[in-house]
Amino acid sequence: MNLIESLLAYWPLVTLLAAVHSLMTVSRRLRRGKIAESRSWLAAAPIRLASVRLTRVLTAIAPLLLQWIALGTAAGVIAMIESAAAASAWKLIAALSAGALAGMLFGLWMPQGKSHTPYEGSRYARATRVVVGQPLRPSSAALSRWPVNLTLAWSRPENSRALVVIALLSVQAGSSMLAGIMVVTMWLLAAYLGSLLAAVVDVAREASTWLRSTPMKFHAFAWPIARRALLHQVAGTALAMGVMIAQGAPLSMALYLGAMWLTLAVLVCAISLAESYRGRSPILKAALSVMALAVIEIREHAWSIAFAALLTAWHWRAGMKS
Repeated sequence: MNLIESLLAYWPLVTLLAAVHSLMTVSRRLRRGKIAESRSWLAAAPIRLASVRLTRVLTAIAPLLLQWIALGTAAGVIAMIESAAAASAWKLIAALSAGALAGMLFGLWMPQGKSHTPYEGSRYARATRVVVGQPLRPSSAALSRWPVNLTLAWSRPENSRALVVIALLSVQAGSSMLAGIMVVTMWLLAAYLGSLLAAVVDVAREASTWLRSTPMKFHAFAWPIARRALLHQVAGTALAMGVMIAQGAPLSMALYLGAMWLTLAVLVCAISLAESYRGRSPILKAALSVMALAVIEIREHAWSIAFAALLTAWHWRAGMKS
């Protein structure tokens, strides 16, 4: 029960985080509800406005009600198992409930802004340069920039605010400004590299739907998509290794973690591109491959890198033969 006591010692911060979570949940659910109503065939039906508003409120607060029920159940279980920690658990749940209630009421009261899709490029993605008077020529530059532009579109401020809050809260009290900047930098690098890997998977699926019917070979399809993304993965991993070394991590550990991440990134890219080119879903194969790498790494240190290289070559060959 040390975790409950530790959280209870910072109950104002816990209450504030619960309020922010509740506010963001209610606002997001209200925006999605308005979009769903506008697309529904019942939009022109003569439904009373009071019924529409009640439906919006119930839909918005339903996840919070389920979370309160789960918290109450957890408190009851703790009270039955260990009566000494029951009082602390109920106090913590009271702080969480107070923050969630305040955030819910504020989210229902505040006006909703314009709805936006998290996939729009807007001004956060680099625009394509157009030279006046130069004829358009077929080029793979658009495919190469697509994953990076999609990652930049996902990383807009309104989508990254939760990550920034978590990164700032992860800085330990009493740390120097330089150490805090390094911790936040590691969080941002991890988010960018992970989003870039997910963008390659998404781009491979989207591009294959409209390029599969063309006579484009697999290498002409896969290499442009993976080229710039892998260069960013290498550069970001090298920067993350430098930050780890600056924080005091051993060089061997930094090299090992960097090699493992690059191995995982290359393998997931190869599976996604090959399976998408063949018109299949890469999710199951990628998940099984990652699990196999984890099992091998637990049994034999660093042998998973060789196994991943074999899997990457095998999937690339399967894509070339299709």
